This record gives sequence, structure tokens and C-alpha cells, in this order.
Amino acid sequence: MECGVWVGLSTLPGTGIGMFAGKDFRKGETLLDYGDHIIPIVDISSKFQNPKDIDRSEVSFLWTEYTWNADYFGMSRMGMDAVEVASAGFGAAANSFMDFVNVKEEDTAKYTVPDNIHRSRDPEAGAFTYHHSRGSFANDHIRAGQELFVSYGDKWFKGRKKLIGPVPITKDHVKAENLHVIFQHKLLNRRPKLKAILEEMWHIFVGDPEFNPWESSLLAALPEKDEYDLMEQIGLIELKRRKMVRSQEWLEEHAVCADNFYFGVSSIPKAGHGAFAKRKLKAGTAILPVPLIHIPDRSILEMYHPSGVREKNRQNKTSIPEKGQQLLVNYCLGHANSTMLLSPYGPAFNLINHNQTRVNVKLQWALPKRSNHFPEMLEKDPSYFSDIKSAKLAMEVVALRDIEPDEEILLDYGEEWEAAWQNHVQTWNPVPDAHDYVSAAEMNKRPERLRTEFEQIYDPYPSNLAIVFKESYEHNMGPYRDTKEIGHKNVKFSTGDSNKHTCEILSAKPLYKRTVYTAVLGIGGEGAEEMVLLENLPREAFEFQDRPHTEDLFLPNAFRHDIRIPDEMFPEAWKNNMQ
Repeated sequence: MECGVWVGLSTLPGTGIGMFAGKDFRKGETLLDYGDHIIPIVDISSKFQNPKDIDRSEVSFLWTEYTWNADYFGMSRMGMDAVEVASAGFGAAANSFMDFVNVKEEDTAKYTVPDNIHRSRDPEAGAFTYHHSRGSFANDHIRAGQELFVSYGDKWFKGRKKLIGPVPITKDHVKAENLHVIFQHKLLNRRPKLKAILEEMWHIFVGDPEFNPWESSLLAALPEKDEYDLMEQIGLIELKRRKMVRSQEWLEEHAVCADNFYFGVSSIPKAGHGAFAKRKLKAGTAILPVPLIHIPDRSILEMYHPSGVREKNRQNKTSIPEKGQQLLVNYCLGHANSTMLLSPYGPAFNLINHNQTRVNVKLQWALPKRSNHFPEMLEKDPSYFSDIKSAKLAMEVVALRDIEPDEEILLDYGEEWEAAWQNHVQTWNPVPDAHDYVSAAEMNKRPERLRTEFEQIYDPYPSNLAIVFKESYEHNMGPYRDTKEIGHKNVKFSTGDSNKHTCEILSAKPLYKRTVYTAVLGIGGEGAEEMVLLENLPREAFEFQDRPHTEDLFLPNAFRHDIRIPDEMFPEAWKNNMQ
């Protein structure tokens, strides 16, 4: 069976699903024809007045274990508090094993506001993510059958040692092998009886992965007791690598293909992107795995005004007014009679659009033999899932009929979703001042000269925009011989999107047939105490950014509704919200 990437149970015990190469990949080759769609989860902590409540809520918000730092994508300034990023696809479904990382993920995603959508006229504004196409590439030559590993970073594993135990981090396998070599040298010239005793002690106190009272990630890298002879022949790295391969026969029986689609503009007007068949797909076959993150209480996705914006309720108690729902809701599966939401975290599902007349796929619960789905979970009350700290549920997308190459994949989101959308379209009105809105993405396409602070007094930019000094320029200031720092020496700029520097354009002048600027930079973002004055900065040193809570996803009239799970599929045990 032709397939470039499979999803099935990982070779790493206890880690759930993994992703596998279905063919050989050259270093630098793209692994999937589509990248991850990026969904921001913004200011979720603003809901809570007591920090302890935040800690308790994370037990019921499993996405916390799968999200990425928004700094990584240049998205941390979207909110007032913490911003997390859901990168469904390689960013969430692939496992990590630091000494065996073979996949490089892009540290950026495209940010595209569709030209045919504007908040002044289109009910679709804010209903889907504009951040997309986070690519994944082979970091090395990858052989067919190898498990695909991304880098979570050593810090991720160190911070979760109490939850998942010691896991080998970068270079631990080399260190572990060297430790064993040193031990073997110590055994040289020992009497046979003493040598046997020492070797037995090694396996009891050091070499047994089940016995690790020191919680050492290095000791966790050592092999099983019966693998030491092979390790001495081929090395620990190669020994482990051979264990992380699945045969073609195993993949075809125990995994589901994840590269049946490619990415394109949907045939449905103003629906954003869509998924299209890469090859002919036969009726009745599972054409996409849908691993699921459980969210037992959907209220966790209610959005609240940022910290500090509070009001008094009738009992004269301080509360935080509700502002809407997270965009993630639109990508979740749910039911009207339940607080439970299921959030797909595998590749491509978030590309599948709704259509009731052209529908060609359906959802079904996954087969346990080819997923991390535990059917007994369908008998549990939603409250039970609050203490479950790993994904235990999965579905599959199944072709309802033969699907031809290049045909768009379409799912029926349900009658309730359709009714909610029609009502949204009929009752929708633009927010005040919508006609004046220009996104930062649009402004950054325009090559026009930046306005100085004085010019902005009588010709201001839209209120949602801020001008910032680009981090990518500060790392390359050396080659720009004309840039001068005035009044400060050896200023060390902080890195990371959250520390991009606010700036004020003081003046503009021509220099070598281009316009350069003098600007005051606030080091460390808004409210910065240290100011730096630079002159002769080129236009490419600056960019526009949307101010917090001004992008379309924050619109109070943006459409929000979960995709509905059919009644015949939905577990009776989960119906805890009968209305």
C-alpha cells in the first residue's frame, strides 16, 4: 500500500501513538504535503482569580501537555497573559526521543488573512485559524519503517519527571555507553568469581531499567539485561534505533495512513483551506487517523477579559466577565447533551470542511489494534477523565464512497452545527469601526514609508496596530554599517517574540536611495525601563504587529460551535448535560 507517513502505536512503551515513515526520506525532504494548522489558546489563565484554580484546571485540560510555547511562533503578543499554541499534526502526534530526533519542524507558521474575508462584511471572519503550514522535514536520512521523532527539548522532559519518570535526554545514550565501558575496564584482571559478583551488582543497581531509585535519565538510557552483548557489538545508539522500526506488514495491519491528503484552498467559498485526496480512496476504508485529547468540561474554553478587568456581581463578589470562546472550540467534537469535548491532535483533520450535500466521509471509533483507543473509556462519566493525564480515545475518518484524486474531503458537522451557522449568517452584523480595520499581515505587505510619531498625530495607523523592532534584524546588525547606536554601548537585546521591542519612529530621511529611520526602542517590550536610540535603520528592521486581543479570532461576533458527534456514536455515559 502506498503511504509516506503512518500513525500507529509507538515503539516507546507507554507513550501512546507514534508516527512512522512509510518510505525512505532524504535529509531535508518534506514529510507531508501539508503542514500543521496552528491554533492559539489565549489567556486561559485569565478565567481564574486564584492561581491554585489554574493548577487544578490543567488536570482537565490535557492540551497543556501537547502545546508549544507561543514565542516559538512569534504569537506570544496575541494575548495579555499566557499564550499557548496547539500544533495538531507532527507538533502533537509525533513522539520525542532526544538522541533519536530525525524530524525538523519549522519554528514559524504562515500567517495569512484571506483576501476575500474582512470583518466589515464577512460572517466567516474569526471562525478559523489564519496560522497554518508549519512544515516538517527529515532531519537526517530516514529509512522506511522508522519511527519519526521531533524535539520537545530536554527541558520538557526534566519538568515532567514526576509525571512520566526519568527519560533519556540529549547525549544520555553516549554517556550511558561510556559508563558501561568504564565498568568493563574495572573488571579486567579480576578473578572470575568476583567479576561475576560485580556484573550481577551492575545489573541490579545500575543496569536494570526497572530499578532506578535515583531517577537518573542517564541510567534510563541503558539497555535490557539480555541486550548487553549486542550493545557491545553494535553500540547502544544502533541497538535502540533497531528497536524503533516497524515492518511494512505491521504498519498496514496496525496503523492508518496519514498522507492521503494534500492542502489547498477549499472549494467552499470563504471556508479557508481544505483537504484534497492525494490518491484514489476506496469506500469503507479508514483514510485518516484521528487521535483525540479529552476535555471533560468545555467551560475551560470560555474566554475571559484579561487579568485586571473585573466587575462586581449581584452578591458584590469580584468576577471576570466572559468574553467568548476559544477558537479551539471550532475544531473540537462534541454533543449537545454533554460537557465533554474531544479535540483532534493528529495530522490533517483540521483541514476537513463541512458540507451536507457533498459529504464523502464519516467518523467512526478507531479500532484498538491500530490506535490508542480504549473502548472501556466510552463507559466512563466525563468527571472520570479529569484525572486521566494521557490521550486514551481515537476515531478514524472513513470514506463513504470511492473518492477520486483531487476531490475535496467533506464531513457533515451535524444538523445542530448547520442550524447554528445559518443563524449566525442571518443575524450577523459587523462590529463598530470594522471598516477601519487593517491586519498586521496586510500592512507588512505594503512597502510604503513608515509614519513618524509626529505624522501619526494627524494621520494615525489603525488602533489595532503597533510597530515593533524585529528580532531577526537585531541578530544581523553587524552587516548594516550605517546603523548607529546613540548614547548606549554594548546593549544586549533579549531574544524571543515576547521581548520584541516596542519602538517610536522619530524621523525618516533618504540615505543611499532608500529611506532610513531614527527610532527609540523599548528593550523588553511595552513598559520597558531601558530605552535605546538608533539611527539609520532600514525599513526591514521594523514590522507591524496586531495588538493583544485585536485579531479576528477575538471578535465578539465570531462564529463558535463544536463539530457534532452523531447520536448513534455518542456514549450514553457521557450525557451529563441533558437539556
